[in-house]
Formats: sequence, structure tokens, C-alpha cells
Amino acid sequence: MHPAPFLILLAAALSGCGPAPVQSADMMGPGNGPALLTPGQNSFTNLPPELTVRTHARWAGSVPSGWNITPRRGTPVIVADPSSPTGGALEFRYPAGHPDGHEVGVVWTGGPGARADEMFLGVVMRYSSNWTSHNNEVKLHLWAGEGSWFGIFDGCWNDRVPQWKIASRALNPVPRPNNENCWTNNKANSPTYTPGEWVKQELYVRRSTGTVMLWVDGTLVAEHHNVAPVRTMSFVEFQHAGTWGGGGGNVLQAQVWSVAETLLAWR
Repeated sequence: MHPAPFLILLAAALSGCGPAPVQSADMMGPGNGPALLTPGQNSFTNLPPELTVRTHARWAGSVPSGWNITPRRGTPVIVADPSSPTGGALEFRYPAGHPDGHEVGVVWTGGPGARADEMFLGVVMRYSSNWTSHNNEVKLHLWAGEGSWFGIFDGCWNDRVPQWKIASRALNPVPRPNNENCWTNNKANSPTYTPGEWVKQELYVRRSTGTVMLWVDGTLVAEHHNVAPVRTMSFVEFQHAGTWGGGGGNVLQAQVWSVAETLLAWR
């Protein structure tokens, strides 16, 4: 299942509408980014060596092979960025007035489906220096399969805590609004993120044990086992979704979410 047919139709319906694209040059924040990666390097120290890297997207230049960009309220773009560890960035630009519950666009690639037992996601990302998260959540990186999502959110439905958390929306109702479930950062508080600076996120998933682990800037912040959605869902597709909020409100000032590097591995 991938979003392309529906999203392309929606994008066509919305073409020509809405405010002008956000300009991000003045939203870069501090210029002292991580060191530039050499060819073959990645940023992810918690990648299990026994897993096979399936895609390593260094967001600089053209769209990496196997990846797709589908517009929604706008179109994510790849730009040069000297502060990035890859020399570039995939930007999701949110203009003032962007409605909650909507993506700028979806950047997606295929997943292993039900074939893989272990999966790893590594992302280096940054919010613009003027970033304000929605008071419910921002959906960032999602594994999607047959009507269910699982991945990293900024906050969680009605928790109103600006920390990255593991969350899912499953087919079967769970005791939360919107059939959504969240897992606490039970190992350590998620390091406080500073808008305008790059941050590293790593997510490990094992279906057979229902294990999920989340690291932020190298710190293990969450470890859970017997997580039901992990055991049952099919990881058909991976998405950088960037859905800002849900439950009311609009983006008040133009802001940007950037991704420098994405690595997916499984076996």
C-alpha cells in the first residue's frame, strides 16, 4: 500500500492554491553542523551489524533511487545545506496558515512487508530555529501497513509533551482517542531538542518479540517488549510524513522541517 494514487489526485486538486512556498535560508539556525560524511559512512552508531542496509538516502542533489516524493499541501524539496552531514537536506516547508492534520508531502519507499523480523530506522533531522510543534503531536517517520502506522512522533495525542516518542495507530481500537497508542520514554528523558540544530534518531523493531527501542542523539530513551502492533502489522512502506498536529489550529508562522539522512535496514 502506498499513497501515490490518492495523493497525486489530491495534489492536482490543490495545485495553484495556498500561500507561496516558505523560504528557509533565514531559518537555518546555528551554522555549526556535524562533520560532512565521507562516501559509505553513516551517522548511526546503534545500527545492528547483522542487519542489511536496504537504503541509505543522503538528501543532497537528486532524489535517491527507490524513493518517491508525493505532494500534498506543498512539495518537499531537496536543497544544498552546508550545515548538514550530507551537504544537503530534504525540506518540508510549512507556510503560515498550514492546517493541522495535513502533510506538506509524503516522501516514501518500500518496506519488507511481513518478510523481515528485525528493522532499523536512522534519521538525522532538524527543525527550523523558529519551530513550534502542534500541542498534540507531529507525525514524523512512519512504517505503514494495511491501515496501521508505527513510528516516531513529536509528542503524542493529547500528551502535550514535546519529546520524540514511539507511537502507533492500529486497525483495532485501543483505549486512546483516534485509536492511537504511545509508549513512554522509560529509559531516559528524551534529550531536549534545540530548534535550528541537527538531531539523530534511531529506532529498532523486532517483530517476533514485539521489541521497540528508541535512541535520540545516542541516548537510549525507550525500550519496550511485547508491543502488539509490532507483532501484527505488515511493514509495507516507510514514510517521512510530516503531519503537523490534529485536533485544531494552524501553523502561525512559516517554518521548516529538514531531513539530512535516512537509513533503513532489515533482515
